[in-house]
Amino acid sequence: ADESVIDGGYTPIKAFIWGIPVLGFIGTVFGLTTATANFGKVLNDPKMKQNLEELAGGLTGVLGGLDTAFVTTAEGLVAVFFLYMAQTIVKQADERLLDDVRDACSDRIVTRVRIDQARDG
Repeated sequence: ADESVIDGGYTPIKAFIWGIPVLGFIGTVFGLTTATANFGKVLNDPKMKQNLEELAGGLTGVLGGLDTAFVTTAEGLVAVFFLYMAQTIVKQADERLLDDVRDACSDRIVTRVRIDQARDG
């Protein structure tokens, strides 16, 4: 029963850890969307087509969007790695505690319980 309670207690942590890479990927989608929108604006601007320097300057916004996309993904994945490792360590400690309690109960309580058999007589 204690094991199921402990597993249930990790549900919010599991959801939080699951959500971190999702947020990173949302950042990636946001950054890529921004980058492609800026790239489309740059390519469709008639003034940009005539001047290469202005075109290069306009592409800076595109690169900024790509930077946002990949940085948020990387941050999310690194964060989830460390949080997952921390969760694993804490859960392992909880499981050891339950094993120790189970062993102590077995050694101190169960060995002292005697079952007398009823004698016919």
